Amino acid sequence: MTMNLSNTKTIETIKCHCGESFQWENDPGDPWKINDNPPTSCPPCAEREEEELQAQRQRARIVEEVTNARDKAFRKLPALFHVTDTTHPKFNRTAWDKLNAHRLTEEKPWLGLIGETGLCKTRMAALIAIEEIGRIAEKWKSTDWRKREPIFIFTTGYRICELAGIVSTGSFDQKEDARKELEKITTCDLLLIDDLGKGRITDTVAASLFAIINERYANLLRTIWTANSTPEQMAETMHADLAAPFAGRLNDHSKIFTLRSSR
Repeated sequence: MTMNLSNTKTIETIKCHCGESFQWENDPGDPWKINDNPPTSCPPCAEREEEELQAQRQRARIVEEVTNARDKAFRKLPALFHVTDTTHPKFNRTAWDKLNAHRLTEEKPWLGLIGETGLCKTRMAALIAIEEIGRIAEKWKSTDWRKREPIFIFTTGYRICELAGIVSTGSFDQKEDARKELEKITTCDLLLIDDLGKGRITDTVAASLFAIINERYANLLRTIWTANSTPEQMAETMHADLAAPFAGRLNDHSKIFTLRSSR
Protein backbone atom coordinates (compact mmCIF):
# COMPACT_ATOMS: atom_id res chain seq x y z
CA MET A 1 0.00 0.00 0.00
CA THR A 2 1.38 3.41 -0.97
CA MET A 3 0.98 6.08 1.68
CA ASN A 4 0.54 9.65 0.51
CA LEU A 5 2.66 11.58 2.98
CA SER A 6 2.76 14.73 0.87
CA ASN A 7 -0.64 15.91 2.07
CA THR A 8 -0.55 18.35 4.93
CA LYS A 9 -2.12 17.64 8.29
CA THR A 10 -4.46 20.29 9.66
CA ILE A 11 -5.94 20.93 13.08
CA GLU A 12 -9.47 22.27 13.26
CA THR A 13 -11.34 23.69 16.23
CA ILE A 14 -14.91 22.42 16.33
CA LYS A 15 -17.72 23.49 18.65
CA CYS A 16 -19.80 20.61 19.99
CA HIS A 17 -23.57 20.86 20.41
CA CYS A 18 -22.97 20.77 24.16
CA GLY A 19 -21.16 24.10 23.93
CA GLU A 20 -17.63 22.78 24.42
CA SER A 21 -14.94 23.25 21.77
CA PHE A 22 -12.47 20.55 20.81
CA GLN A 23 -9.67 20.09 18.31
CA TRP A 24 -9.65 17.61 15.47
CA GLU A 25 -6.62 16.56 13.51
CA ASN A 26 -7.28 16.01 9.83
CA ASP A 27 -4.65 13.87 8.17
CA PRO A 28 -5.45 13.42 4.45
CA GLY A 29 -2.46 11.10 4.13
CA ASP A 30 -3.79 8.55 6.60
CA PRO A 31 -4.60 5.42 4.51
CA TRP A 32 -6.87 4.01 7.25
CA LYS A 33 -9.29 6.92 7.34
CA ILE A 34 -12.87 6.01 6.58
CA ASN A 35 -13.98 9.49 5.55
CA ASP A 36 -12.83 13.10 5.67
CA ASN A 37 -15.87 14.45 7.50
CA PRO A 38 -14.99 16.03 10.86
CA PRO A 39 -16.86 14.84 13.95
CA THR A 40 -19.72 16.96 15.22
CA SER A 41 -19.46 15.89 18.86
CA CYS A 42 -16.68 16.24 21.38
CA PRO A 43 -15.12 12.97 22.69
CA PRO A 44 -17.27 12.81 25.89
CA CYS A 45 -20.48 13.45 23.92
CA ALA A 46 -19.42 11.02 21.19
CA GLU A 47 -18.87 8.34 23.83
CA ARG A 48 -22.31 8.96 25.36
CA GLU A 49 -23.92 8.92 21.91
CA GLU A 50 -22.24 5.60 21.09
CA GLU A 51 -23.45 4.12 24.39
CA GLU A 52 -26.99 5.30 23.66
CA LEU A 53 -26.81 3.85 20.14
CA GLN A 54 -25.71 0.50 21.54
CA ALA A 55 -28.49 0.68 24.14
CA GLN A 56 -31.05 1.36 21.40
CA ARG A 57 -29.78 -1.62 19.42
CA GLN A 58 -29.96 -3.76 22.56
CA ARG A 59 -33.54 -2.66 23.22
CA ALA A 60 -34.46 -3.42 19.60
CA ARG A 61 -32.93 -6.89 19.90
CA ILE A 62 -34.90 -7.53 23.10
CA VAL A 63 -38.17 -6.41 21.48
CA GLU A 64 -37.49 -8.75 18.56
CA GLU A 65 -36.65 -11.68 20.85
CA VAL A 66 -39.77 -11.08 22.98
CA THR A 67 -41.93 -10.97 19.86
CA ASN A 68 -40.41 -14.24 18.64
CA ALA A 69 -41.02 -15.92 22.01
CA ARG A 70 -44.64 -14.76 22.08
CA ASP A 71 -45.22 -15.91 18.49
CA LYS A 72 -43.80 -19.37 19.18
CA ALA A 73 -45.91 -19.72 22.32
CA PHE A 74 -48.98 -18.56 20.43
CA ARG A 75 -48.48 -21.26 17.80
CA LYS A 76 -48.41 -23.93 20.54
CA LEU A 77 -51.94 -23.07 21.60
CA PRO A 78 -54.82 -25.05 20.07
CA ALA A 79 -56.31 -23.28 17.07
CA LEU A 80 -59.49 -22.57 19.01
CA PHE A 81 -57.60 -20.06 21.17
CA HIS A 82 -55.75 -18.26 18.39
CA VAL A 83 -58.49 -15.64 18.24
CA THR A 84 -60.21 -14.31 21.36
CA ASP A 85 -62.40 -11.25 21.12
CA THR A 86 -62.41 -9.78 24.62
CA THR A 87 -65.20 -7.40 23.58
CA HIS A 88 -67.56 -10.22 22.52
CA PRO A 89 -70.79 -10.30 24.58
CA LYS A 90 -70.16 -13.94 25.54
CA PHE A 91 -66.65 -13.24 26.81
CA ASN A 92 -66.38 -13.10 30.60
CA ARG A 93 -65.39 -9.45 30.73
CA THR A 94 -66.03 -9.06 34.46
CA ALA A 95 -63.48 -11.73 35.33
CA TRP A 96 -61.05 -10.58 32.65
CA ASP A 97 -60.92 -7.05 34.03
CA LYS A 98 -59.61 -8.54 37.29
CA LEU A 99 -57.31 -11.11 35.74
CA ASN A 100 -55.78 -8.88 33.09
CA ALA A 101 -53.90 -6.89 35.70
CA HIS A 102 -52.50 -9.95 37.49
CA ARG A 103 -48.79 -10.77 37.28
CA LEU A 104 -47.07 -13.99 38.28
CA THR A 105 -44.48 -13.28 40.97
CA GLU A 106 -41.67 -15.09 42.77
CA GLU A 107 -43.96 -15.45 45.80
CA LYS A 108 -46.92 -16.68 43.72
CA PRO A 109 -45.49 -18.04 40.45
CA TRP A 110 -48.67 -20.00 39.67
CA LEU A 111 -52.14 -18.88 38.63
CA GLY A 112 -55.28 -20.98 39.04
CA LEU A 113 -58.67 -20.34 37.44
CA ILE A 114 -61.52 -22.36 38.95
CA GLY A 115 -65.09 -22.39 37.70
CA GLU A 116 -67.73 -24.23 35.76
CA THR A 117 -67.59 -24.79 32.01
CA GLY A 118 -68.41 -21.80 29.82
CA LEU A 119 -66.72 -19.05 31.84
CA CYS A 120 -63.86 -18.54 29.34
CA LYS A 121 -61.25 -19.91 31.77
CA THR A 122 -59.03 -21.39 29.10
CA ARG A 123 -59.27 -18.38 26.81
CA MET A 124 -58.24 -16.07 29.63
CA ALA A 125 -55.49 -18.44 30.74
CA ALA A 126 -54.14 -18.53 27.17
CA LEU A 127 -54.10 -14.74 26.90
CA ILE A 128 -52.27 -14.44 30.21
CA ALA A 129 -49.78 -17.17 29.23
CA ILE A 130 -48.77 -15.37 26.03
CA GLU A 131 -48.18 -12.13 27.93
CA GLU A 132 -46.26 -14.00 30.65
CA ILE A 133 -43.95 -15.71 28.18
CA GLY A 134 -43.17 -12.27 26.79
CA ARG A 135 -42.33 -10.98 30.26
CA ILE A 136 -40.06 -13.95 30.94
CA ALA A 137 -38.26 -13.43 27.63
CA GLU A 138 -37.84 -9.71 28.29
CA LYS A 139 -36.37 -10.35 31.73
CA TRP A 140 -33.95 -12.97 30.44
CA LYS A 141 -32.87 -11.02 27.37
CA SER A 142 -32.31 -7.85 29.39
CA THR A 143 -29.63 -9.80 31.27
CA ASP A 144 -28.21 -11.56 28.22
CA TRP A 145 -30.07 -11.27 24.92
CA ARG A 146 -28.22 -14.35 23.63
CA LYS A 147 -29.91 -16.56 26.23
CA ARG A 148 -32.34 -19.13 24.85
CA GLU A 149 -36.01 -18.37 24.46
CA PRO A 150 -38.26 -19.59 27.30
CA ILE A 151 -40.12 -22.83 26.61
CA PHE A 152 -43.92 -22.82 26.79
CA ILE A 153 -46.13 -25.92 26.80
CA PHE A 154 -49.91 -26.19 26.64
CA THR A 155 -51.38 -29.48 27.88
CA THR A 156 -54.53 -30.82 29.51
CA GLY A 157 -55.41 -32.91 32.53
CA TYR A 158 -56.69 -35.56 30.14
CA ARG A 159 -53.36 -35.63 28.28
CA ILE A 160 -51.43 -36.13 31.51
CA CYS A 161 -53.72 -39.06 32.36
CA GLU A 162 -53.13 -40.51 28.91
CA LEU A 163 -49.34 -40.16 29.15
CA ALA A 164 -49.26 -41.75 32.61
CA GLY A 165 -51.25 -44.68 31.27
CA ILE A 166 -48.90 -45.12 28.32
CA VAL A 167 -45.87 -45.11 30.63
CA SER A 168 -47.58 -47.86 32.63
CA THR A 169 -48.90 -50.13 29.86
CA GLY A 170 -47.54 -49.00 26.49
CA SER A 171 -44.90 -50.56 24.27
CA PHE A 172 -41.24 -49.71 24.82
CA ASP A 173 -41.21 -46.96 22.18
CA GLN A 174 -44.55 -45.57 23.38
CA LYS A 175 -43.25 -45.45 26.95
CA GLU A 176 -40.11 -43.60 25.90
CA ASP A 177 -42.09 -41.01 23.93
CA ALA A 178 -44.54 -40.55 26.82
CA ARG A 179 -41.71 -40.14 29.33
CA LYS A 180 -40.06 -37.51 27.14
CA GLU A 181 -43.32 -35.57 26.85
CA LEU A 182 -43.89 -35.74 30.60
CA GLU A 183 -40.34 -34.52 31.16
CA LYS A 184 -40.95 -31.51 28.93
CA ILE A 185 -44.20 -30.77 30.75
CA THR A 186 -42.39 -31.02 34.08
CA THR A 187 -39.42 -28.80 33.22
CA CYS A 188 -40.69 -26.17 30.76
CA ASP A 189 -40.38 -22.52 31.76
CA LEU A 190 -44.12 -21.82 31.52
CA LEU A 191 -46.80 -24.51 31.64
CA LEU A 192 -50.51 -24.10 30.97
CA ILE A 193 -52.60 -27.07 32.16
CA ASP A 194 -56.21 -26.92 31.05
CA ASP A 195 -58.78 -28.94 33.01
CA LEU A 196 -56.38 -29.98 35.74
CA GLY A 197 -57.71 -32.99 37.63
CA LYS A 198 -59.91 -34.17 34.77
CA GLY A 199 -59.76 -37.76 33.64
CA ARG A 200 -59.55 -41.01 35.56
CA ILE A 201 -57.13 -40.40 38.42
CA THR A 202 -55.66 -43.84 38.99
CA ASP A 203 -52.74 -44.40 41.34
CA THR A 204 -50.38 -44.19 38.37
CA VAL A 205 -51.93 -40.95 37.14
CA ALA A 206 -51.90 -39.45 40.65
CA ALA A 207 -48.20 -40.28 41.00
CA SER A 208 -47.35 -38.69 37.64
CA LEU A 209 -49.49 -35.64 38.31
CA PHE A 210 -47.95 -35.12 41.73
CA ALA A 211 -44.45 -35.56 40.29
CA ILE A 212 -45.13 -32.76 37.80
CA ILE A 213 -46.63 -30.44 40.41
CA ASN A 214 -43.97 -31.20 42.99
CA GLU A 215 -41.04 -30.61 40.62
CA ARG A 216 -42.46 -27.34 39.35
CA TYR A 217 -43.21 -26.33 42.94
CA ALA A 218 -39.65 -27.00 44.07
CA ASN A 219 -38.12 -25.09 41.15
CA LEU A 220 -40.55 -22.14 41.15
CA LEU A 221 -41.45 -22.86 37.53
CA ARG A 222 -44.29 -20.68 36.34
CA THR A 223 -47.56 -22.55 35.93
CA ILE A 224 -51.08 -21.57 34.91
CA TRP A 225 -53.91 -24.02 35.42
CA THR A 226 -57.66 -24.16 34.96
CA ALA A 227 -60.03 -26.52 36.75
CA ASN A 228 -63.68 -27.10 37.55
CA SER A 229 -62.81 -28.07 41.14
CA THR A 230 -60.76 -26.76 44.03
CA PRO A 231 -57.37 -28.37 44.80
CA GLU A 232 -58.95 -30.22 47.73
CA GLN A 233 -61.74 -31.60 45.54
CA MET A 234 -59.22 -32.68 42.88
CA ALA A 235 -57.21 -34.54 45.52
CA GLU A 236 -60.19 -36.46 46.95
CA THR A 237 -59.53 -39.57 44.85
CA MET A 238 -55.80 -39.66 45.67
CA HIS A 239 -54.21 -41.59 48.51
CA ALA A 240 -53.72 -39.53 51.66
CA ASP A 241 -49.93 -39.45 51.25
CA LEU A 242 -50.37 -37.57 47.94
CA ALA A 243 -53.69 -35.77 48.43
CA ALA A 244 -52.66 -33.29 51.11
CA PRO A 245 -49.31 -32.28 49.57
CA PHE A 246 -50.86 -32.08 46.09
CA ALA A 247 -53.58 -29.67 47.25
CA GLY A 248 -51.14 -27.86 49.51
CA ARG A 249 -48.69 -27.12 46.71
CA LEU A 250 -51.43 -25.80 44.44
CA ASN A 251 -52.75 -23.54 47.18
CA ASP A 252 -49.32 -22.42 48.35
CA HIS A 253 -47.89 -21.37 44.99
CA SER A 254 -51.06 -20.25 43.21
CA LYS A 255 -53.02 -17.05 43.13
CA ILE A 256 -56.45 -18.64 42.69
CA PHE A 257 -59.41 -16.90 41.10
CA THR A 258 -62.80 -18.55 41.51
CA LEU A 259 -64.99 -17.54 38.57
CA ARG A 260 -68.75 -17.46 38.78
CA SER A 261 -71.39 -17.07 36.15
CA SER A 262 -72.99 -13.63 35.92
CA ARG A 263 -76.23 -15.21 34.67
